[in-house]
Amino acid sequence: MRNIYKIFVLLICLSGLLIGQSSHVLLSEAVATPTTGEYIEIVNTTGEPVDLTNYYLSDDQDYALLPGAYGAGPAPDIVTSDFIAQFPAGTIIPAGGVIVVAFDGAGFTTDYGITADFEILALDDNTPDMIATNVGETAGITNSGECAVLFYWDGLSDLVMDVDLVNIGTPSSTNTFLDKGTLSVDGPDADTDASTYLTDALTMPQMLADPGFGFSAKRISFEDSEEVLTGGNGITGHDESTENILVTWSSEEFTAPDPGVVNEGLPVELSSFSAIVKTDVVELIWKTASEINNQGFDVERSISGDNNWETLGFVKGAGSTTEEQNYSFSDKVTLAGTYVYRLKQVDFDGTYEYSNVIEVNFGVPSDFVVEQNYPNPFNPTTTIKFAIPTESMVNLTVYNSLGEQVATLLSEVKAAGYHTVNFDASKLSSGLYFYSIQAGDFVSVNKMMLIK
Repeated sequence: MRNIYKIFVLLICLSGLLIGQSSHVLLSEAVATPTTGEYIEIVNTTGEPVDLTNYYLSDDQDYALLPGAYGAGPAPDIVTSDFIAQFPAGTIIPAGGVIVVAFDGAGFTTDYGITADFEILALDDNTPDMIATNVGETAGITNSGECAVLFYWDGLSDLVMDVDLVNIGTPSSTNTFLDKGTLSVDGPDADTDASTYLTDALTMPQMLADPGFGFSAKRISFEDSEEVLTGGNGITGHDESTENILVTWSSEEFTAPDPGVVNEGLPVELSSFSAIVKTDVVELIWKTASEINNQGFDVERSISGDNNWETLGFVKGAGSTTEEQNYSFSDKVTLAGTYVYRLKQVDFDGTYEYSNVIEVNFGVPSDFVVEQNYPNPFNPTTTIKFAIPTESMVNLTVYNSLGEQVATLLSEVKAAGYHTVNFDASKLSSGLYFYSIQAGDFVSVNKMMLIK
């Protein structure tokens, strides 16, 4: 492969993985202007080398009929401006690697000052050629919008498998994806029975604009959260026709081409992170302005800043979005003290980063407090909350309407602070009950109603 992606791999080794992993190779950039600078770029984000021997690129909706050309049919009808091209046998794209496929190798070198990894039109002796499975004389990416497809075919099966699809720009009706669910193909395998593709959902939107001269469309999200992950014709079973490219690609804010350099994507932009202290709860609230690859947040806590972090829970993220998202998490606190919180934002590939920390001073209650149980009436469980200003021996007992003790919920020394006890009355009959709390000289009795 070319030094262009060897440099990219070196950058990854030096600075850590720059992109989130998907389950397969991805299309990552395309130039759609009718010039010698047209190209399609792919990137391997799987974490392992991928053999591209049986991988193909195409801009023609008939690509799904390729096996029929070598079997009983039907065969694809490729016009002069379209193409199906196969990667040469033994082509390996390493983990983190990038491969650039130009149309005119010499023109590409003139435009960008580097050599493409492969060319499609076989015009340049200095650029390795793709295998011209079906390549028209004027093959290129239509300026007003085009579909681009990376797919896999083992050379024997009736059907091909999608690897990645994208609508570049705003394709016309003749350049969109054909519904493969209507196609049955008899390829070159031993039997004479045709196989039928699954029905594509075809919910992939068009980009909001065309890149135009001197600009390219770039992928900004490198994971699979923005597509249906089952029931499709994809190499991993996904329905590649459902990807929301308005989120995963630069659908309207196009920039100059940079072949061989993969966009890092948008980070999860945390716009605020704060805490509200309630009676016995610390309510954490945070917002994000945008998200890419966001699996979610681990909520972590350290007591008194001792740097021993405890994971309290996980809050699911929004994946990839440019819309503001609001999140919250409640931490039940019993002991007075200083609590420090932080968020561990985790991408789908397992990479993560920490937020800033916030400190909360949770004070000691100034008096004895016993709250009404909740819910009340209840069936069959309810919660009793109380607060004590000093460490005390606490007895919490339940009596029926005859004054008979039916349960002991607590009989132990409790630290100063806020406490919660759950009461399960599933073995008791409906009726009026009383719960009594004694802590030192303090005594409180409250009513509660069990209704079954």
